[in-house]
Amino acid sequence: MTDARRAAENVLTELPQQVHDALEHVSLRVVEHPPAGVPSDVKGIFMGRQQVGPPDDADGDDDDADAGEWYDVAAGGDLELVGVGGGLLAEGVIYLVARNLNDPGDLEATAYHEIAHALGEDEEGTAALGL
Repeated sequence: MTDARRAAENVLTELPQQVHDALEHVSLRVVEHPPAGVPSDVKGIFMGRQQVGPPDDADGDDDDADAGEWYDVAAGGDLELVGVGGGLLAEGVIYLVARNLNDPGDLEATAYHEIAHALGEDEEGTAALGL
């Protein structure tokens, strides 16, 4: 599991600062077994609240107006700042299940896939990103 933790640390160090900022309330955990209620063969899972839409999708009340920055994936695949406020930052935990990951490349792909979920992408969106 030490190799998996090291690979996860490498993924985190390669993320741009804006992704770190967007994931301020999301922790990444490398575990030997998935959380209770999760299929035993899962490689990774994000459990929590995904980042919620851009400012123009806000519900109109001012309670979340200063919730933080909202990001989206640009046409070239880079993360870009779309707006500030109006959305809600992601909050929760990304679990990477070491015993189900084949190698550091598998862990990296799984980590990026779950990070995309935290940033608001569904399965179709992560597939479109090649994750």
